[in-house]
Amino acid sequence: MYPNGLRKICIHKTAKLFKIFNSIEDVTSEYVLLGYLFFRKWNSIGSGKQPTIIADSSVFNGYVSDLKYASDAEIVGGSLVLNKAAKTIVGSCTIYSPTFRNVTVANLSYTGNLTAIVLDMNDGLIKALTDDDVVSPSHIVIAKVKDDFIFTSSVNGAFKQEGSQTFNIVGKVDGRHLSSEPALMSDDLRLKIDFSAAKIEILHSGFLFCNGGYIPINSSNNINFDTTNPAYVRYLSFTFNDSEFKFSQTRQINLGNQEVLLGYVYDYKFYAFGDAKKEVTIINSSGNVVDNSDQDTFDELKQRALIPNKLFFINDRSLPLYKDSIFSNPKVGLEKVRTWIDTNNTDTLKRYIPVQQQTILNPSDISNNVQFVYAHSSIANKRYWKNVGVNKAAQSKLSRSFNMLCFGDSLTQVGTPWTIKNKLESLGATVTPVGTFWSTETPNELPSEGRGWWNYREFIGKDNNSGGTPHTRSEGGKTRTAKFENPFLKLATAQDKTENPTWCFRFTGAQKELSYADDPNKAGNFYIFDFDWYLTQHSVANPDFITIGLSTNDINLDRDVYSRAEVMQFMQLGLEIMVKQIHKVLPNVPIGIIPCPAWSATENGYATFSADTANWVELCIKKVAELKATHSNIEVVPVYLHMNRDMGYPLTGGSALTSDSDITVSTVSDWVHYDQIGRDQYAEVVAAWLANSI
Repeated sequence: MYPNGLRKICIHKTAKLFKIFNSIEDVTSEYVLLGYLFFRKWNSIGSGKQPTIIADSSVFNGYVSDLKYASDAEIVGGSLVLNKAAKTIVGSCTIYSPTFRNVTVANLSYTGNLTAIVLDMNDGLIKALTDDDVVSPSHIVIAKVKDDFIFTSSVNGAFKQEGSQTFNIVGKVDGRHLSSEPALMSDDLRLKIDFSAAKIEILHSGFLFCNGGYIPINSSNNINFDTTNPAYVRYLSFTFNDSEFKFSQTRQINLGNQEVLLGYVYDYKFYAFGDAKKEVTIINSSGNVVDNSDQDTFDELKQRALIPNKLFFINDRSLPLYKDSIFSNPKVGLEKVRTWIDTNNTDTLKRYIPVQQQTILNPSDISNNVQFVYAHSSIANKRYWKNVGVNKAAQSKLSRSFNMLCFGDSLTQVGTPWTIKNKLESLGATVTPVGTFWSTETPNELPSEGRGWWNYREFIGKDNNSGGTPHTRSEGGKTRTAKFENPFLKLATAQDKTENPTWCFRFTGAQKELSYADDPNKAGNFYIFDFDWYLTQHSVANPDFITIGLSTNDINLDRDVYSRAEVMQFMQLGLEIMVKQIHKVLPNVPIGIIPCPAWSATENGYATFSADTANWVELCIKKVAELKATHSNIEVVPVYLHMNRDMGYPLTGGSALTSDSDITVSTVSDWVHYDQIGRDQYAEVVAAWLANSI
């Protein structure tokens, strides 16, 4: 019925036929539970390949827990009170999810048809989604709503109702008769199963979540066990009546309703539901720690490399290359992906350069054509590779004067043009920044077209509203424009609308303007991105080179307005319009397309890079290659490969690890905006590209 509902996937012990039980059906004794499916998220025992899941006509392969917007949470204490007729949600509850664990409150009303109840990590509040609202990366789903049905992983009693109209709530059964239900361990709970000492120890207190509730676990729960035949299959469980763990050889009966399963140990490896392997350390009978991680797995699609067609160097100037900036998902098991560069050096000892966490590339050590290669032992017969051109130029190429124009968002607005200017001038250039927007952000005030909140859609006029602020349009006759004043949009002529109907947009201050091609009413004014209009009407000197550093806000903002497919569509369209309209006026000006920075090594940084940003990098490389057929002086500038994810973003002041430790613990305070270290690395790559493009 409802593809996002809770399902228990089972197989008949003798007939070997699959059967799917819903959330309120008991798994009968002739069936074995294989795993749970909820909101398209698969939880099962084991670390092998996960099933392919098809829902809402969409196919999802591999580890479904990595899907965008597939997060879910459980109410483990308190309740929410729903009034369907009044359209209100109130109450106080404790919410648990992999990324959020706290008490929160709800006191809200909504309009329209309720589609989901979520917790917003940005402010820690419960919110209601209705009609066309979409789940964003900051949302943790508590319940999905379809017509009169509420689907949730919480117990039914977590949602109370008042008023004459009610929802049908489909959640976990509140009782102990589901003997097949597993217990899930909280992220902070840490266990050690020590076969050398025959003891299970609690290394760090935490919680078990089961049967719609939670059980606190502390060091008093330590137990001893029999070490006979340590390699045999054993099950780890917890019993309610005595609040103790049990670790015994597998028995051929279901667990009783006073006992829940945490997982199995076989040959010193732990098999459990969800991500529990990281919470259990196993010591073998010799007293050695067994590597029980899941890092031996490798997904060739989710961990694909994002390698550009060209690298750029200035002779005698090395560049760092960061391994975790090469791959689309740098978070999982990257240290076991073997990566190297085949330099084609005739000296065999120098031919292959291994790519470490940081590898310093000296242009003198590599030829004009190299090959990136990577492999993983879990797919021993395969090698993944791409040929890459290497462009090198003398530093003396930069010993001239340049007018510099930088397009971008807040990453450009805050200090990037200033850093590029200083970098180029340290290499012998004289740089004059041009543009109509003068940033007041530190480290310096310079003209550019780096505008916080802006994206490709806003530069071309598809989107004329930034976070609730409608844009205005410059009529020209000025050399400076305000942040949300667009100096690029010229009134489209009949020829513009005939030749490029998808480039011409209304200007109403809306986030989603109609194009001339889409608007059934062809009367009235439409506007087009026109670079000649921009230069002449605003007295901007012709630039000698241009950088376009957009995508951050295309991807991260306006998620309730633009689908993921539309985001990619309009980034490609915006890139095409800007390049073609610039080269229409200045056909030989070098244009450097910067797909993205590396993003910080944080939860948000990893998630953004592995999802939309990775897709955009590939599309951008492909789109630029397509445009190069008629626009020769355009290149992808791969700054993301050469930026330090760990140390290129601002940190908090920090605090002592413990009262007795002199180690300071800091957190990344801004995962989006890189700091001066990041700007310096960014500028070094831009300088290398420019030296090879003039």
